Amino acid sequence: MANSKINAFLVHLGFNMWLDPPEKDGIHALPGKEPYQYASDTLRFDSGVWHDLSWLLKEAGCNMILIDVAEGMKYETHPEIAVKGAWSKTQLADELSRLRSMGFEVIPKLNFSAGHDEWMGIYSRMLSTPAYYKFCEDVIDEVYEVFGNPRFFHLGMDEECVSIQENLYELMIVRQGELFWHDFNHIVRKVEQKGARPWIWADHVWHNGRSRDSFLAHVSKDILLSNWYYGRFEEKDPNNYLYRAYTAYELLEKHGYDQIPAASNCSCRENYRLTMEYVRKVVSDRHLLGIEMTTWMPTIPEKREALEDAVRIMKEAGTL
Repeated sequence: MANSKINAFLVHLGFNMWLDPPEKDGIHALPGKEPYQYASDTLRFDSGVWHDLSWLLKEAGCNMILIDVAEGMKYETHPEIAVKGAWSKTQLADELSRLRSMGFEVIPKLNFSAGHDEWMGIYSRMLSTPAYYKFCEDVIDEVYEVFGNPRFFHLGMDEECVSIQENLYELMIVRQGELFWHDFNHIVRKVEQKGARPWIWADHVWHNGRSRDSFLAHVSKDILLSNWYYGRFEEKDPNNYLYRAYTAYELLEKHGYDQIPAASNCSCRENYRLTMEYVRKVVSDRHLLGIEMTTWMPTIPEKREALEDAVRIMKEAGTL
């Protein structure tokens, strides 16, 4: 009998998530940051590396590819956000067909967090305006069309908080209170109207006590959640945010949410295996829909070895 659990891999077509390019408007490079953390006017995605990786993923038992489209597609409604080398809708549709022919379910992702929206271009500085809402609706429409009625649509929504942005960005934009939930519900309703189930990162539930209570009050059980934690499950102090991060799996189970936990090799190689072991203990089989590997690396030759190792880790760990 085939395994019914999701075994997903997140790949980034577009990778403009974090920092303005240093040469833009007098922005200065920050110490200790990797070059790929800065936005680029050129697509950072190598098709050869990806083709090789996709076959390794198939051999490893992966059954779902989650594609963060971002600035990687040429949007007909907003051609101004495309970067050099961005794919046409036809090119992306062809790749989706190739992946489906290999047996993968393919799911779209666009990150609407104010902490990871560099891909939006000028709209990343127009949050909560009529032009912004129209932009969000337009890009969801186009991506949904290309993906052809996907079962899920990942909306990101992670790390929109001062504690994370204050040491990373020279311009911080953080929505909070009812404005955050107004904007959140706007894009959630849009995806639901299209016919897909919204899927988000769940870290808003553990940034602090106030966000936890607000999250539980506003986030419907109809939304699929991916909590994330990338360490070794060693933190035991309840005041430590890393402890709150991994114990959130148990919190979300207690409140009845469906989950696809996110693990990674970005901090330590054993996190994926340890995450599987932990969530098996604290999340019921009913609510544990699968697991997801997130490398947080662009698909480029310089990262081939780390990406391939992520796939080896998935294969070594097996399935839930």
